[in-house]
Amino acid sequence: MSEIVINGVEELVSKLFAATADKTLRPPMNRSLFKLQAFMAKYPSKSSGKSMAGHWVSEKQRRWFFAALHSGEITVPYVRRGSAGLGGSWTSRVSGFAGDMTGLVGTNKSYAPMVQGAGRQMWMHEGNWQTDEDAVKKERDGIVQDFAESIEGAMSR
Repeated sequence: MSEIVINGVEELVSKLFAATADKTLRPPMNRSLFKLQAFMAKYPSKSSGKSMAGHWVSEKQRRWFFAALHSGEITVPYVRRGSAGLGGSWTSRVSGFAGDMTGLVGTNKSYAPMVQGAGRQMWMHEGNWQTDEDAVKKERDGIVQDFAESIEGAMSR
């Protein structure tokens, strides 16, 4: 799990009323979550995939694949599900109030960590799918700057 911690929130809450602090922090929190969610929801280009041919981990896996193919559970070539698949499943929420606010970005897809989880990503997704860690690294500076500007603006009023 990757996270971004914003400093200066305690000072803001102690200087301002909690309601004003909440109004100051909630907009950059929502913008931050939107950026992270949008980053995670992007599908890699269709041509970036690694071939699975000859990469069976076990005989059991090979048998499952061909049984699922025969039953119609899966198709070849793979057809992306768009909004019904992993990309469309990313969501976010804000919980808490003022100085105890937390933003979470996640998905309910059980296989997501194997596709987009840093340190848990399977070999065939490495270099193709972005990870949660990639999202935080790419968006961190902008998110911190957004919060800093909101906090500085509230403190100077």
